[in-house]
Formats: sequence, structure tokens, C-alpha cells
Amino acid sequence: MADCNDVYIVLVDETEGNLSRRKELIKINVSQTIGDVLACNVDEKCRSVWVSKDDTKNEDEGTVVNDFTTPMHVVVNVFKCMYVHFRRQKSAAKQGMEQGETLPDAFDILMNARKKYDKFPDERKPVNAKDRLYNDVRKVMIDQKAGFTPMQVNSVGRNILTTLSNTLWYINPHLDKLGTRGIICPEIFSHLQGYHDWKTQKKKEPVISAEVLKFHIDGMTDILMYPWFLSSQMSEFRKACTNLTEALIKYYKFLTDQQQRTSLRHASKEPLRSLSDNWVNRTVEGKASVETGKEYLILEKQLQEMQCYSPLCLMDLEPSERIDRRKWIDNIQLSLSISLYSYQHGNYLGNLNFAWKLPSDDSKRSGMKELQVIEQIKKDIPVFSTRQMKSEFINRYSKTGLKPGVLRDMYRFLSKDQSAPESLEQRQVDQRVFKCLLEADDPDLLYDLRKNNGSPKCEELEPFWQEVDRFLEEQATVHERRQGDHLYMPFAISLSDLRNQIAARLPGDARLPTLSTIRYNFWPPNPSQKSALNYTGRFKVKFAVQQRLLHASHEDKRYAAYQFSLLKEMAVKWRDHSRMICLDDKAIVPVGEPNNPISTGVRPHNRSLALHGASLSALDHDFHVCGIVPSVLFHVKIPPDSRDSFYDGEVHVTLKDKIFQPSSAIRHATESISILRGISSDINLDVPLLFVYTDGGPDHRTTFWSVQLSSILTFIALDLDMLVTARTAPMASYQNPAERCMSLLNLGLQNTSLHRQEMLEDFENKMKRNCSLQMVRKVGEKQPEFKTALLASSGSVISSLKERLGRLKWKEGDVIMHDAAQEPDIEEIQNLVRILDCVEEGISFEKLKTKASVSSFKCLENFMTKHTRQRQYTFQIKKCGNCPYCVFNPIRMSEEDFANLHWLPDPVEVEGTLEEYKSFDQVYGEETDDSSRPSLKTKPQPTEADMRHKGGFVAAKARSFILCKECGKRRVVYGSKNLTMPQTRALERLEEELVYVCGAPLFSDGPLQDVLYVKEALNCSSDMEATYYSDIFGKNHPVCFYCGDTEITQNDIIRDLEKEYGIVRPICKTCFDQGKRPAVRNSQKANLGKRKR
Repeated sequence: MADCNDVYIVLVDETEGNLSRRKELIKINVSQTIGDVLACNVDEKCRSVWVSKDDTKNEDEGTVVNDFTTPMHVVVNVFKCMYVHFRRQKSAAKQGMEQGETLPDAFDILMNARKKYDKFPDERKPVNAKDRLYNDVRKVMIDQKAGFTPMQVNSVGRNILTTLSNTLWYINPHLDKLGTRGIICPEIFSHLQGYHDWKTQKKKEPVISAEVLKFHIDGMTDILMYPWFLSSQMSEFRKACTNLTEALIKYYKFLTDQQQRTSLRHASKEPLRSLSDNWVNRTVEGKASVETGKEYLILEKQLQEMQCYSPLCLMDLEPSERIDRRKWIDNIQLSLSISLYSYQHGNYLGNLNFAWKLPSDDSKRSGMKELQVIEQIKKDIPVFSTRQMKSEFINRYSKTGLKPGVLRDMYRFLSKDQSAPESLEQRQVDQRVFKCLLEADDPDLLYDLRKNNGSPKCEELEPFWQEVDRFLEEQATVHERRQGDHLYMPFAISLSDLRNQIAARLPGDARLPTLSTIRYNFWPPNPSQKSALNYTGRFKVKFAVQQRLLHASHEDKRYAAYQFSLLKEMAVKWRDHSRMICLDDKAIVPVGEPNNPISTGVRPHNRSLALHGASLSALDHDFHVCGIVPSVLFHVKIPPDSRDSFYDGEVHVTLKDKIFQPSSAIRHATESISILRGISSDINLDVPLLFVYTDGGPDHRTTFWSVQLSSILTFIALDLDMLVTARTAPMASYQNPAERCMSLLNLGLQNTSLHRQEMLEDFENKMKRNCSLQMVRKVGEKQPEFKTALLASSGSVISSLKERLGRLKWKEGDVIMHDAAQEPDIEEIQNLVRILDCVEEGISFEKLKTKASVSSFKCLENFMTKHTRQRQYTFQIKKCGNCPYCVFNPIRMSEEDFANLHWLPDPVEVEGTLEEYKSFDQVYGEETDDSSRPSLKTKPQPTEADMRHKGGFVAAKARSFILCKECGKRRVVYGSKNLTMPQTRALERLEEELVYVCGAPLFSDGPLQDVLYVKEALNCSSDMEATYYSDIFGKNHPVCFYCGDTEITQNDIIRDLEKEYGIVRPICKTCFDQGKRPAVRNSQKANLGKRKR
């Protein structure tokens, strides 16, 4: 099996002193270098080498070779030289002449010279299993002392080692299979197992391909032709490689022969096994005097109960093992006479055996009846058609326009073909076709299988139906939203489970119907479809898909939901003077890199329109840098009654860049002000009251100072008399009416993939080097031109998506699209805070980063005291009428109406009840507080995860912290080991996605679930954990022990406490002004007393 790269050259020894020029024709491979050829065929110490086209002695007529790494294909194909001349060092030649010895020629040197084969190719870095196998094969070569010369190691050596390791890697998962075929791996390679293990890699079992195997055989054959293997030192290693190659050739021949046999069978126009032959029938006479063996007692009993000439299939009575089954059939002997019929399927299917009882009197036996029995059996024997037979049928009717899957099902129906599908994909298609027929509305497409199960009026099944009726009466429960007499079925997992439950209540010999019969005695799933005609409706039970989603629950869920009810009632009360908006951000829409579109992640329930011949395709993975944030403002049309729908109104959508236009409280305020001004056609809102309802994310949480300040700016910008902002409870965002709009946006995002435009090469390289939001934002801050380019790159995607979503309809109204607020617009709103600077204190938005900074500006502090009301789930602002601000911005409502305008009340629990609250009319206008909030009254209990990690909540295992998206407190992340880089990135992505809240698990599943964890027995009212203040990060990042604020205060009281106690927890000015005092531990006086004792 010579390679086409093998050529012949003439090697000429031109050493001075030779009695004759020694020439030898040798075969080489053009992939070798000149150094390889010389190392394998002559002494390595050559004084000069040249090549020539003709046999010439003159060195000047040839081409001198100075670089021994020159490939031979350059010599042969470029220079057209077929002669390689060399001269050994002169000292060696002279020494031979002086001693009168005959100098050995180049080929004697090849066989006899003691060369140093002590070099081996470099090891690979063991990144994966294939690299480890490469290194282990190298160790085998070292053990076999199959080394290389310095000139060979990086060419011949590396090629041999790579080819051998690739071959062993390919056959590694198939060693057991090869062993069963008599293909034994050479002993020196037999220990190299378990590298290419498809089970541990969680992949399907690989199949040996004849084409791939042939490729590896050719590679092994090529390296065995290297002259390097001719050395006696390599004899053992050469023998092992040769045996391995011959074994693979043997299995390759087996595969090719098998393929040829299979191809001939597939091309056959007749079944390989015909019902007209391949069967045998024999009579086994009964012997009453011989005791029947115990292995045949069941067979004999069943045949005795049957009529003569009634066939009985022996499949369930035969032994499972093939050898035992053959002995069982051959030695069968009963007390009664039987006829034994065997049909030979061939291959692994074995034989089908039938038996029937014969009359004991020979005169009563009938050959005609036996033939009738055989014909009856043949009708039930599976038929296996060849591929050619099916192909002829499909080709004949393919022009009718029917799909191949439908044609295959037609062929199986007409011919009773039982052959297996040709591939896994074909099996899946055939199963979908069959499922389509099962679920079709036309019952005529299927057989009526009830004839095999008895009719619905079958008396034998009546006990079962009566028991079902009693069972349903016992289990019947009224659903909380039941509107009719129909029952649901939460009491049975499946039809099979229901049948098993009923069977357990019946005697052991009771008849049981099939699952289909049970199903068709239920209520039809859709009475308006034609398929409902198949259902009897005997039992008012039906299958149904659960429509209401399950949500993670928070202890304040009902409290916050009732707060929303109070908000709606107040909005209805002041319907003529107010507007109501609901805000929410949709999940980030991923945007791929240039020419690599990423799916939006919206999985469609239905197909979408596409050009004929085009396919909808996209990359689909979780990590991306660029993205689009759709922000929804739902302008609610306030109904006349609070019990009416709050889902009528206008949908406004703003698309923003994820990186440089992230959602924030001030951005939401700016964009909301712009939209509301557009609705009112005025700089102020056309009505004096505004109700805002949000999902309580970090940019909407009413307890955050940034949200409160933004609400104040909205109040000022729209000249409102009152602004009421409320939010949902944690993990209850589905209560926000704006959430209902998200399903509408999904229609525009389904079957869609996005990618940004390409920037300049320098900017693209920076994007590749910076793979997180924080890193890209830092680059944008340092280089404004990069920020501009990236915004322009994503701008075309935003424009395209804006046009697409703008075509959507919300209850006959258009979805109104808006552009993201720009920096000048945001700065304009931020500067409105200067209106509150009545005594020129130099107030500005930049100086109000934290709530503690409010105390530095008395005007703002007085405004907050007189005009605002803060709760856990609400934040309200209302004009007072007698302050400088209200003088310059007078109340817009009439005095009578404003006198009746009160704060939105808090839910007040009815005394003696649990989570039953007073009505709006009972509490409106009354002074209320949030003391009925459950999270204030209950202490979180340790979860199962907390109990599992009980010993891990210590300072020594504190690794990092994560911010709660609800309260902003830093919760400690624990782990048994220091964070790795992938774990750090996972935490960063988790924090960027803003999904963690106090009390929730850090990773609900996945490999990091028990590696990194947080304490779950916490809620947003819980104080900071003491482990946060450990030496790891607490001292460098001190925060308030009660609220988590980073602005820490210091005063004389705190300094005195630090003198008295060893540990004094930090506290912010706001908490201190509310009467709280720093948490302390380790009294210095107590410690001093202990030391004195």
C-alpha cells in the first residue's frame, strides 16, 4: 500500500579515497528532509552534500545543500534532482586508507553504525485526554528505547508519534468490541485504555467507520515504510506497530465485507425471508407413560384447556437464553400429542414457535385443518421488507406531493411491514406522523381497537366502571375557581396510575380495560371538535393543562397585593384628577457580535412566516456582552370601578443600549416625564395626581434613595399635587399590569436573532479583550470615541427592533415606540433639584448620592419631612401649601378637593384575624403605619440548605458578597475554598442580572449550588451578618449594620462606645437619627475584670 509521495533517488558516496563511487537506488518519502535521508542511510558526519540532475562527479555542476532541513519534495519537484552526493569527513577516510582497510559504504553504515537514538518529541501540555494519551504513547516509546536522532526527532519522530497516538485514540472506545472479533491490541499498547470514554463524556456510543478506519490504516502503513524502522534497535516496536496495523486491516476487511452484504440485501426486490419457506412443522406424539418435565407443565396445562387445532404462541413460555431455548424445543415431550410449527426469521430475531393440540386418535386428525392453522399463523407473522421494496413504492407515489414520512406510513399499513427505520432521524419523523394520526380529528384514520377490548357496554368491565364512579365521588373536590360541574383530575398522575388505583380496589381476577377505553369514557377535552364524537362522557373528568403559573412566594405577597388594591381604589376615587402608569423592564434582549446573530431567547409556540427555501437559524447561548433593554410604560385607562380591568390603555416601549444606557432610577424618571409630557401636550401633566406602580427592581425600589430622589424630580417636573409610587412584593412581579405587555413583545421577538454592525478593527479588538459589562464601560469612560462607535454599532439593531415592535397592536391600539433618554435630557431633569435650594446652599444632584447627604441641605431635609411619606412598598409626595416650594408652585386642585386628598393608606389588619385587612373606606383619611407587614412580625427560619451548610457560615469561609436587588444589602457568599476565576465571573454575571434577593438561594441548581452559597434564613429586614465584618473584606468596606448604607457616621457617642467595647458595628446617620444605636460586643470592663482575677 505504497503512498504516491514515495519516490526513488540515487545516493552517491563521493568520499575521497574510495576505490569506486558507490551508488545505491533507495526509496524515500518526499515529506522527509535531506537530514532524515542522510541520518538513516549514511554516517551523520558529512563534510559536504550536493544534489544534481545527472550522475556527475563535479560538485560545481550540482546544487550545494547547506540546510539539512530542506524537504525532499523541494529537491525532487523544484530542482528536478534525483542524485544526492555526499562526502564523509576527510579524517575518517584517511584513517581507513592508512590502515589498508576497505571503507564501508553508506549502506553498511546504515546497518552497523551505532547511532544515538536517544531523542524523543516534546511532551504535550495535558489539556485533555487526547494529550494524556499522546504523552503515554511517548512513554511507551521511551520504555521500548525507540528514540530518534537529533535530526529526526522533530520530523520523523513527531510524525510517527502523532500518527500512532491518533490511531490508538480512535480505537480506544472500541477495544472491547474488537476483542470479541478476535482483534487483539499488541501487549505494549494494551494498558492504554479509558482515554476516549464516551460514557464519562456523556455522549452517545461512537460507531467504527470503515472510511475513518481506512484513513488510520493508511497512516500506520506510511510510517512503517520509514527507514527508521529498519534499525535492529526498533525491532520490538516495529513488530508491535505491524501487528496493530494488521489487526486493523483485518477488521477493516470485515467491515467492508459486511457493508457489501448489507448493500446486496437492501437492493433485493424480495424479502430475505419468505413465508412460503423457512418454516418447519413436525408432530410430537404424546406419551402418557412418561412423566412430563416440570419445564413443560405450564405448556401442557394451557394446551389441555384449548381446543384442538387452536394455535398457541410459545414466546412467553420459552427460556430467554438462545441455547436453552433450542434445547427446550428439541426435547419437548408432553402427555398429549401436539403439532409444533417453527418459522425462521434469521439474524438475531431467532424463530417463532407455535403449538396446537392434536386429537389422540390418528383417524380424527386432518391435514387440511393443519394447513388452515398454518395460514392463520402466517397472517400474524411480521413481514420485513427490504429498502429497495420500500423505495420502489415511495418513488412511484412521490410525485403526488406527499411527504416521505406519510408514504412510509402508507407502505407499512398496506404491506404490514415491520422493518426498523433506516436512521434515528427517520424514526423520529415516523413517530411524529403516527402521533399526528392519533391526534387527528377524523376517527376513520385509525382502527377501532375496542373490538379487542370489549365494547363500552361489556358486562365484564362493568365492575371496573362502577368502582371508577365510586372512586371519583370520594375524590371529587371543588376547585377554588370552579364555574361548572366538571371535575379536574389532580388525584391521578396518569391514566395508568388511575387504572392501577382502581385495580387495587377490585378482586385480583377482575377484567381491566385498556388505557384508550378509559380515556374515551371521560369528558372530551374540546367538545367543539369532531374528535369529541369518540368520547362517551360517562365520567365528568378531563385532562387539562394547568394555566396558572407557579411562583416563588414571599411572606409579604398578600400584604403588597392588598396595597395595590388600595392604590387602585384611590386611583378610581380621583379618576378625573389623575393618571396611572405601570413601569417594568423586559428581560435583556441579547445582541450578537458582528456576523454572529444570537437568538433573542423567545421560544415560539407557533411557526412564523419565512421566504421559501430560507431557514431561520441563530447562535443560541447564554453569555453575551451587548444587548437591548426594552422598558415598558403602560398608561392605564383608569376604570370607573376598582373591580374592573386595569389592562386597558396605551403601551409605550423605550429601547436602550444595555452597556451605556442601563436602566436607572433617574433614566426611568426622565423617560417617563418625556412620555407623560407628550400625552399631555404640555410641560406639566394635565392632571395634578399621578399613580405609579412598579415591580420593585433596583431602579424602582421605593426604599432606595436614588428612586426617592428621582420621584421628587418627577414631582417637580410635572408640577404634581401628589405622586404615589407603589411596588410589588419580592418575587411577585407578575402582579404588575405592565408584566402582561411582555407577552405581546414576545410576539415581535420570537424567531428573531440579532447582531450588531462591525466597528473599526482597533475597537473590535478592545471588545474581544474586555468580556464583561464593567470592563467595557471602563473602556468607554476612558475613550469616548469607543463609546460612540459601540453605540452606533448597536444603533442599527435598535432601529430595526424598534420598527418591528412598532407594528404590534395592544387591543386595537398601536405600541408606541420611543428613543432612549440622552445625557443632556437626564442632566436637565437632574438640575431641577436646584429649585429646592431656597437659601442658596449649593445643592446639586451630584452631591446627593446617598441619603445621608440630605442632612447637609436643610431645604431638602425640610421638603422630605413635610412632603413625603415612606413605607416598605410605597413612597408618596404631596404638596403642603405653606412652604417656599408650594408658594412658587401652588396647589392645582380646588381647595375642597385638596382637603379631601389624603395619603394612600397602609393595609391594616383586622383584629383577631390573620392577613384579613380593613377596606379602603375604613382606612382612607386615617393615620396608618405598616406594622401589619408580615416581614416585620416573623423571623425567617433556616432552610434545608442552611442546615446542610450549617458549619460553613463562619468568617473563615466568607469569600465574597452579593447585593440584594430589593434592599441593596451586602449578603456574604460562603465557600470551602477560595474563589476561582470562573466562579468570580459567575458571581459578577449573577449580580449584573439582578436576580438575587435576600432569603433566596445563590444558585438554585448547577455545579455551583453547593460550592458557593448564602444564608437563606434572612429577609430584607434582617441586619447585616457579623461575618461580613471579618478581616477578609468587612474592614475595607464598612457598611451600616442595620440598613447596609456605605455612608458611615462618627460622633462622640460612638467614640465612647469604642472605648468601652471591643467590637462596635458601623452605623449610618439616618439609622442613628431614628434612635438606633451601634451594635456592640466584648465589653472592655468585663475583659479587664477577667484579667484581674
